[in-house]
Amino acid sequence: MATNDQTTSPFYTSKYGSIKKLTDTNYAVWKGDVTVILEAMNALDIVIGEEEEPPAGNTVAARTAIADYRKRRALATSAIRFSCTEIVAIYINGLSNPREMWETLNQRLDTTTSYIGRTTIVTKFQNARPVAKESIGVYIARLQTYRLQLQGSTEEISDQALLTHVYTTAPPEFKTTIAILKRTAGITIATLTTALKATEEENKAEAAVIDPRSGTGLYARGRGGHRGRGGRGGRGGHGGKGENQDKSCTYCNIDNHSTEDCWKRPK
Repeated sequence: MATNDQTTSPFYTSKYGSIKKLTDTNYAVWKGDVTVILEAMNALDIVIGEEEEPPAGNTVAARTAIADYRKRRALATSAIRFSCTEIVAIYINGLSNPREMWETLNQRLDTTTSYIGRTTIVTKFQNARPVAKESIGVYIARLQTYRLQLQGSTEEISDQALLTHVYTTAPPEFKTTIAILKRTAGITIATLTTALKATEEENKAEAAVIDPRSGTGLYARGRGGHRGRGGRGGRGGHGGKGENQDKSCTYCNIDNHSTEDCWKRPK
């Protein structure tokens, strides 16, 4: 019997593993996760209808085989029922056959099995756009999720469709990289992702040395390899000549002091 904690927890936990429970929006993920649990129980074939109960017999071997089968079927029933949240458990209330439970949940929650469900996923893919502070890698992974849900169906999303969607919806900072990729033959989703991630990292590195108020570099290389705040090529970084740019010695022609202060001029 499940404890109260097990019933209310968002996770199903057993000695065979822990998975996130089934809701009305995560069927594909739950199905993959609970399949692993059922395989560990040696009960998956029972659930999908590939293993039937052994024939009855009076021998010890026959009785043992039947007992083993029923034990594994009970484990599967328990795993399916208690890995469902209450909102979806209503679909299988009253059922005790794990195969019936499995098929019922598939019919109710697998959106890829209906045309309307598949077209809904296509629409979500087509309307997908990067959101604020979302990395380009996460955005592409989100698009890949829609693609996986439609894999093998008549609405399957091709590699080219995914590439084109990224090309046309990626933020402006990727414009140059995308222009290069579009002229390059043999681009795959993997190479696209790698290239855009690299651009993202370069943009972050450049942003780290840009003054957000002025839009100019916080550090620019000056004479002798020293960096000064505000501009290129100057000691102190002010216009290239430092704080004494208005001083110029007429005796030694060095511009960082006045003639009066020159240490080379005879006193």
